Amino acid sequence: MSSTDQLRELIQSASEAQLRAVCADAIREWHKRATRSYFDLFADFSPAVTDMLARRTGAKLERSLSEAFIASLRYDFMAPVLEFLWWMVRAGLAIPFSDDQQKLPQHYHLTRAGLRWLAATDAHPLQPGFIQRIEDRCPGLPDDVTALLADAHACYEHGLHRPAVMLLGVAYESAVEEVADALLAAKHLTPPIPSRAAARLATVKASVARRFPGNTGAALDARTAAEQACDFADHLR
Repeated sequence: MSSTDQLRELIQSASEAQLRAVCADAIREWHKRATRSYFDLFADFSPAVTDMLARRTGAKLERSLSEAFIASLRYDFMAPVLEFLWWMVRAGLAIPFSDDQQKLPQHYHLTRAGLRWLAATDAHPLQPGFIQRIEDRCPGLPDDVTALLADAHACYEHGLHRPAVMLLGVAYESAVEEVADALLAAKHLTPPIPSRAAARLATVKASVARRFPGNTGAALDARTAAEQACDFADHLR
């Protein structure tokens, strides 16, 4: 098998989400050893990504795939890797520059936002799989809330922070409506449910103590978390 074929096989073995995670982890791993704030497409990014892909699949590399990486940039199977790099640029995490303006940028200077992203945990909204992790932590989240969160996330990825916050606020209002209906059905909330967002949120927060009675242990932890969520939603509103 040629180096190009092995590289193609490694890249095509990963889904788009998996490949983005691999690329992000590769840059993070490179950054731990780096002594400069920019990475080179061929000297740094290429070997880090191919080595991590090989580790992910258990493949044994008989030789470096860096040369194949360089030679394969024109092939369609490399598109997801290049799209990841341009995603970093679009999200404000890196600034591309090249000595030859007629060629693909070879160097990517990490911005302050990019350095924060590299240092962050999975809680950072630009970490791969962020929306999926929210869905996993909040089973039963209404579809319209998830859709609004995805739209807010897309805005954030493009540096559109104000629209992202506005969409996030709408998502929270929609979630609060669902919570209010559920509390009413369980008789933890006294009807009627206010139509105004602020009053509805205050009513939900007032009903938290009835939903989670008790002043110790899990009940207290759950009530505190619910009240903090209400406070955050009010601040966001």
